[in-house]
Formats: sequence, structure tokens, C-alpha cells
Amino acid sequence: MQEDAASTESSGPRSTSRLPRSEIAWAGWRMPVGEDWRPFKIEGGQARGSMMIGNGEQPIVRVQWSRAKEGNRFDAPAWIERRLKKIGAVPGANAPCPASLDRAAWVRDLATKGGTTRTIWYGYSAAARLMLELIVTSLTAEALRRDVFKSLVPRLKVSPPEAPSYWSVYGVGFACPVGFKLKQRHLYSGDIALRFEREKTSLLLRQVYPAGLAVSRRSASRWLRVGPFKERRRMRKAQNGPWRHASRKLEGVTQQGWKRLPPPLGFAAPRYSTAVAATDTALDRLLIAELQTRRPGDAATVAWAIERMNRG
Repeated sequence: MQEDAASTESSGPRSTSRLPRSEIAWAGWRMPVGEDWRPFKIEGGQARGSMMIGNGEQPIVRVQWSRAKEGNRFDAPAWIERRLKKIGAVPGANAPCPASLDRAAWVRDLATKGGTTRTIWYGYSAAARLMLELIVTSLTAEALRRDVFKSLVPRLKVSPPEAPSYWSVYGVGFACPVGFKLKQRHLYSGDIALRFEREKTSLLLRQVYPAGLAVSRRSASRWLRVGPFKERRRMRKAQNGPWRHASRKLEGVTQQGWKRLPPPLGFAAPRYSTAVAATDTALDRLLIAELQTRRPGDAATVAWAIERMNRG
């Protein structure tokens, strides 16, 4: 499965209505979903983007988000009014409003030119400066449409800017420290990676699975040297050692050292890499985190990121 593609695996007949059993989290929002729901397509970045979510049979809901710039005054009611005016609609009553949002509105069963209908829900969090728009059409089974607005939207959460962010797709979850912004994504079946940046610091979070197959192809140390994204800097004289996390029973290797540009530019803007690759035997996953900084090293942040993978 390549990046942004839907999973086509089938586990037999599915119910047309499924209570939340999993979660998708992205760009500051988190929503419970059916356990077989997956992103079909992800566009944009952390400030603005969209995600189509569905199961192996049909698309279910499109989530769109945008974030107001810090320091700008933002009028949420006016924004919602403009959106409704653009589609020529009047807001309906009793729009579900999750506890983490300040305002919500919706339009139910709005007719389209194609003969279908769509329900559009809007939500806004002032603390996160985040605007959300969920769209469900009548092409989705009625029971699933009902689940989205009765069971899922009321439980949607928005992460405040002063808290770590959580990212979860395809059953793989990452926690990211405050202030880091998503720059790259690598979403393949069995290999999920996200790269974040904060000023001159970068953080790579990655999971490869099944771990047994992964380490049979290359050692954990080798996985640390072969990244999912193109990188001009290369490690010079790495220091390797064992690594373990007692409370989660994770064991693996740590690697530290300077990454430099190829000669003759090795002196320019080096980055100190602190990385860990650890096996989670309970989930059969290889957990990888790498922090690149201008000065040596921040092992605590890397350990924090590893420990919180798949912990919600």
C-alpha cells in the first residue's frame, strides 16, 4: 500500500454499523473510528489539509482542517457564516459540539446537483486556532452516516497547543513534543514514518512491522542508518550501545554521533543524531526515533517518543 492509498485487505463481511474501536489522529484533531476505517487520501499539511476516511467498501467521511495564524484575531461565527453562505444553506439545530471545541454548526441532507445529499459539520477550537469541517454524503450507508454524527463527532478531541500532539493512522500511533511541526510523511503498509521540525531540530518517528521480518532483513542498527526520507547528511563514527525500557519491556539499540554533509562541506551545519530502535514484542513492531540537534544530544526526548508510541 503506497502513501495515501486505501487498505484493500478484507477480513470478511462487515457490519454496516460499527461502534468506535480505533482512532485516527492528525494535525491536532483526534476522532474515534470503526476498527476497519482507514485514510484513503491525505492532502496538505499541519496548517491546512484534508483526509478522506473510509473502510474497504466505501468512503465514509471527509475531514478538512485549517489553522488560524498565531496572533491573528479570528471570528469563528463569521467564518461559519461565510461557509454556509457559500453553499446557500441555513444552519440546522442541535449540532453536536465536542467538549474540546468552542463552537459547532451543521447543515443536514443538503441536496447536490448529482441527486445525492450531504451533511456538513463545522467546529472551531479557539485554544488551538483550529477550524474543522466534516462532510458525509448519501453515498455512504445510512447507518454509518448516523454513527459519524451520533457516536464519533461528539467524542472528537482537539489538542491544545501547549500539549504534545498525537498522530495515529493505520493502527500506528506517535506522540510528538510541543512545538514540532509535521514536514514529511511516509505511509506504506508495514512502514509508517513521520518527520517533524522545530527551529533547527528535527524528529523522526517510525514504526516497521512485523518486527521479526524487519530485523531478519536488516539489523536494528542498520535500520537506524537507512532512513525513509532522502538526507544529504551521513553519520560519521557512530557510537552504538544497547537500549532498554523496563516498564514497557522494550529492548533495542541506541546510536549517537555527528551527521555531516559530504566533503568538502562536512564542516557546514552538522547535526548531532541521537537515535533508538527498539522491538515491541507485544505488538511485533520495530519502534524507531531519531532526534537531530545542533549540539549533543537529547536522549531523554528520544526515549520519551519511543515510550509513548501506540499509547494514545
